[in-house]
Amino acid sequence: MLAIHWHQGSEIESSPAGWIAALHVPGLAPAGLASGPGAWEIASPIADQSLRVLPMFTALALGGIILAAWAAFRCMPPTSERPLTCLIAPLGAALIVFAAAGKVFSLQYVIWWLPLMPLLPTRFFALGLILNELTVLIFPFSFDALLEFRPLPVLLVNLRNLIALGLAAQLAFWPLRAFYTNDGRSLSRPSWP
Repeated sequence: MLAIHWHQGSEIESSPAGWIAALHVPGLAPAGLASGPGAWEIASPIADQSLRVLPMFTALALGGIILAAWAAFRCMPPTSERPLTCLIAPLGAALIVFAAAGKVFSLQYVIWWLPLMPLLPTRFFALGLILNELTVLIFPFSFDALLEFRPLPVLLVNLRNLIALGLAAQLAFWPLRAFYTNDGRSLSRPSWP
């Protein structure tokens, strides 16, 4: 099973495939489709290069999320009521990065994020809802047009992927507000080790 995943290319809805498709629509990069194991993959000389960078990006992003969560959690007073939020937000960020920076970004990965949505502030919930709806709009409704590299579905994929990465960044660093005092300008120092 791991061998199949290792040799799998970028599925047409993934971030790397979306970027390549966006370059292909105006004729800036060659691209086509290949039938992969249970998915349509983008076939392009750029695809192989993007797959080499993807694991490093994912590792750096997840490492940043872990460090941000650790820093925020450490700076909270032990009596704070916010530790749960400081764990839920980075968990949501990690799930989104895993999906958005992977070889496959499909509805099944977005579903993993759904149980966390009601526990987050309204702005994150709203962005998550947009992310979910765009994913459903892409598959099943626009998928055939995406396979033909039509501009609107390619735009939807890239918009969804950018929203996902932006939401992940906001979720990862939002708990770091625990570093700041109420005025939002000065760093507070924890009184406990």
